[in-house]
This record gives sequence, C-alpha cells and structure tokens, in this order.
Amino acid sequence: MQKLDHLGWVVHQSYEIGGTRFQIRTTSKAFGRWLGSTLSRYRVKGSAEPFYSIVVDDSAGGRKNGSTKRFHILYRGTSQVVRTLDLALVGRTLLSELETLQCGQRDDATYLEAGVVSMDGKTALVSGPLVAYLGGAARHAVRAGLLLPATRSLAIEPESGRVGPVRPQLTYPQDAALQLTQIAPTGESPERAFLEDPVKVDAVFTYVALADEPVQSVPRGQALHYFAANIMNFGMMHGEALESLGRLVQAAQCYQLADAPALKVVRSLAATLQSSSSS
Repeated sequence: MQKLDHLGWVVHQSYEIGGTRFQIRTTSKAFGRWLGSTLSRYRVKGSAEPFYSIVVDDSAGGRKNGSTKRFHILYRGTSQVVRTLDLALVGRTLLSELETLQCGQRDDATYLEAGVVSMDGKTALVSGPLVAYLGGAARHAVRAGLLLPATRSLAIEPESGRVGPVRPQLTYPQDAALQLTQIAPTGESPERAFLEDPVKVDAVFTYVALADEPVQSVPRGQALHYFAANIMNFGMMHGEALESLGRLVQAAQCYQLADAPALKVVRSLAATLQSSSSS
C-alpha cells in the first residue's frame, strides 16, 4: 500500500457494505463527487483502511491528437484490477467489485471468484486472481482476438451449469457508470467485456506455478478441486455449490496454464481456444 500512498489522493470516503467497512480514495475530486452520490446509501462516518484506490486522468477527454494517453486505474489493495482509457469501465468494474462483498451471505446461486474470456464464439473460465493478473496484457489480448472479463465474479446456474453475471443487490442509479463519461469521455473500444447473460462454458483453465508445458489437458476432478476453493458462498450453499460447479466442469474441456508473464499466458489462452474452435 505504501507504493500507492504518494499518488496524491484528494478524496477519502468511508463505506460499509455486507458488514465490511472500508475506504475508497481517488485522485479526482470529480470522481469523488460521483462516488459520494452513487454510493450515498452506504457511506459512513469515521475512518477506515483504504480498500479501493482509483487514479483518474481528468484531462483525458480534452487531450489533443498526438498527445500522450494516460490511463485510469482501479486498485484493490495494492493489486491493479483494471487499467483503461475508459473511465465508465472503471466505475462499472468498481460497482461489480462492491457487489462481491455480499456474495458470501447469498444463497440464491453459487458465486464463484472467476471470470470468462471469449474468442471465436468459445467461452473459457479462469480464476479471479488470474483475471487481475492478465489485466496488464488486455490490449495484447484484444489484438490476439481474445476478450478478457471486466469482473472477477460470476454466478453458476444450479441446474444448467451455465455462468451468468452477479445480479446486483446494491442500490444506486442505473446510469451511474454512464455519468462518468461527463468527467472523462473516450472514444476507445473497450478491451474488457461484462457478462450480460448466462453462457455455457466450453473450457476451464487452472493456473499453477510449475508445469511441464505452457498449457496442457488435466482431469476434470483436478479442475473441480481447483475452482472449489474459489466458491465465495460455500458456507451458505455447501454441497449444492459443488454440484453446480461439477455440472459446469463436466460439460467443459479442462486445461492447466503454467505460471508465466501475462502476455505469454494470453497467447496460450488464445492458441488453445483458437485450436478448439477450428477442431
């Protein structure tokens, strides 16, 4: 956290959601006003530890052609969640992050810390930590034809094993993210995708420190064990959660990615999905 403390935070606000009290800080007064208005229901008095930090380039929309582009960045703790030219993407991703604070107490679906990547009509499941890790290579992923997820959480349908978005429970204006285009408009195409509707998962990718190959097939039981540790509401769902996850894994091809630089992992993902699309 000390590495972020020098970035010139001008707004510090405390919130409480799902029994968790935390602080959101930002380098932008305009973004701070958006936060205070959008999350007014959850704002509390007193101090709290910084949990989310948002770096905003307020002048991005007014830069002249040829000038250096600066990015908006969302951090969770010291981890970069998203780095983008699209401030609305930052806002929507933040709201999605805040929804996860309540997932552990929900029993209306199985909630998984994971995301889906897509390519050529194929959908693949990757773990939440890997979603964040690949964020630095998002632009390279787009050039490879691979669309990365904008969120690190999803819901598994109990009967079908398909995955869909976490249905929001927080109360805020429906156009909240759109309002951010007034602070920093952008014409850039998004390099991340939000899961809008339930989809079938064609492949699941575990991620390990040591492996013989950059990517290789693994037994479904191994993939099930890996992703079971990512169930956010296991304490509420127990066996039902494992059954839902089992149906997802049973219908998918299972692979293992070796620990490597993000760009290399992106290439391995893209090559595997491209191969499965053409087979």
